[in-house]
Amino acid sequence: MTRTRVALSGVVALFLVWTLLVAWARWEVGEVPGDYLCFDRAASRFLAGEPLYVHEWDHFDSPPYFVWLTLPAHALGVIGGDALATIAGLLLSALALVLVRRSIDPTPSPEAMLAAALYVPLWLSGAIGQWGGAFFAVIASGLFFATRRRPLEAGLVLSLLLAKPPLAIFVLPIVAIGLGRRAIVGVAMGALAWALLSLPLGAHVWNEWLEQIAWAQTPQAIAQHRWQHHTLLGSFRALGSMLSVAPDVVRLAWLVIAVPLGLAALVAGSRLLRAGEVTAGMAIAVLATIALGPYLRYYDSQIVLIPVLVLFSRPERSKIAGGLALAYLLLASLDAAYFQEQAEVPVEGILATGWLVLELCDALRSGPPRPQRTAIDPVVP
Repeated sequence: MTRTRVALSGVVALFLVWTLLVAWARWEVGEVPGDYLCFDRAASRFLAGEPLYVHEWDHFDSPPYFVWLTLPAHALGVIGGDALATIAGLLLSALALVLVRRSIDPTPSPEAMLAAALYVPLWLSGAIGQWGGAFFAVIASGLFFATRRRPLEAGLVLSLLLAKPPLAIFVLPIVAIGLGRRAIVGVAMGALAWALLSLPLGAHVWNEWLEQIAWAQTPQAIAQHRWQHHTLLGSFRALGSMLSVAPDVVRLAWLVIAVPLGLAALVAGSRLLRAGEVTAGMAIAVLATIALGPYLRYYDSQIVLIPVLVLFSRPERSKIAGGLALAYLLLASLDAAYFQEQAEVPVEGILATGWLVLELCDALRSGPPRPQRTAIDPVVP
C-alpha cells in the first residue's frame, strides 16, 4: 500500500469517525436535524390521517408514494430513525462507489476512489438523514447492470428514481432509448409498482402535492435555500434576484439554454448507450440531471462522482473539463459545509453546464462510437 493510499485511507476514516460522533452527540441530547424530521413528520401525519403536505420551513415535497419509504425508520422513533438514516446513507454511498468502480473501464485506482470518498456531501447527506446516498446507489446500480448488458434490471432499478422525479428527467429517457425494449419494460414495471403504492393514498393527494411544489417554487421559498441549488436554474435565479430581474424572464432565459442542451444530451447519451459506451452515456445523463434539472441540492450532488470518475479514467481527457469538475467538487463541498451560505450567486450550475457542453461536443463530433468492452466481454489477444 502506497503512502498516498495510507494517507487517504486515514482521512476517510477521520471523516467517518467525525460523522458518527456528530450524529451520536445529537442523539444523546435528542436533537435531530430538520432534514430527517421532515420525513418523520410526514410519516406521523400520514399515520394520523392528516394531510401529507404543509407549507413550512422543513417541508416534505416528495411524491405522495414516497411516504411508504419513511415508515420503517419512523417505527424506530425519532432518534432511532435518524440513526438508521445516517448509517444507511453512509453504507449506500460506499456501495455506490464500489459499483461505479466496477463499472468503469479502465478501473479507477484505489487512490482515485479514496479521493472521491472525500467529497463532503457524501458525509453530510448521511449525517442529516437525507436520501442522497440512496439515489447515488440507485444510479450506480443502473450503471452497473447496464455495463453487464442486463437492461431489464437496469431499467427496473433506475425506476426507483421516480421517488425523486428531478433525478429521473434525463436518466430514464436516455437509458430507455439507449438500452431498448427490455430497459423500457423494467422502467414500466417500476412505474407500475409506484402507481399501485399510490392508490391507497387517494387521488386528492396528487393535487396537494402539486400545490406543495408550486409553493416551493415561490421566490420566498426559493430564497431560503438559494445558495444550495447546484443547477443552472438555481444560478440564474440567484443572479436574477441580485439584478432584480423578473422570475418569468429568468425562467425563459433558462429554458432557452436548457431545452436545446437537454435534447442534445438525450441524443448523445442514448447514442453512446446503443454503441456500448455505457459509462460515457451515463456520465452525460448525470451531468444533464445536475446542470439542467429544475432542482438539485448539495446532498443529491454526490451523483457527480460518476462523471468525475469516468472523466478522470480517460487518458485523453480535456484539461478544461477536468478543471471544471474539480472546481465543482470544491465549491459543492464548501456549500455543503455551509461556508458559502451567504454567496450571492452560487456558480455550481454554471460550472456543470459548461462541463456538459464540453462532453456533448466531444460525443457529437466524434462520429459513430466504437463499442466499449465491458466487464463481461472476453479479452481478445
